[in-house]
Amino acid sequence: MEAEQEEDEVESLLEGAQALRGLTQEAGRKEGRKAKAVTVAELVQTINNCGTRDDDKGNGRVLRSFLYPDLEDFAKVSSKSLTKVIKRYIGHPVKEESGCVLKIKAAMSKGKNPRLKYSVTTISAQGELLPEADED
Repeated sequence: MEAEQEEDEVESLLEGAQALRGLTQEAGRKEGRKAKAVTVAELVQTINNCGTRDDDKGNGRVLRSFLYPDLEDFAKVSSKSLTKVIKRYIGHPVKEESGCVLKIKAAMSKGKNPRLKYSVTTISAQGELLPEADED
């Protein structure tokens, strides 16, 4: 029973990391980059505006289901809550079927108004660190 629960948690972490990577890629495309780290405010907006479980199967819905599995459809999350919840998953490696390893990463942005931003580190099956999201 414990092995099955652990397998479910790993699968959930994988889905959450893939969804976050998708959000960073979407944010990057808007600025002509490969990927861009996202702020807590951007994540909260995405999670709070992702629609009902049946309507939306996109990255926002997957991330919401991963971080808040028991949250009602239209309940809102706060920045403080999100920061606390996502902290549990930072740095935990999870392997995709392709052999790539994903890790959720948090870092302070540089510049005049530094903010905590989230991205996903991807390590290829050959052990090479693949390009990451820009933090600024």
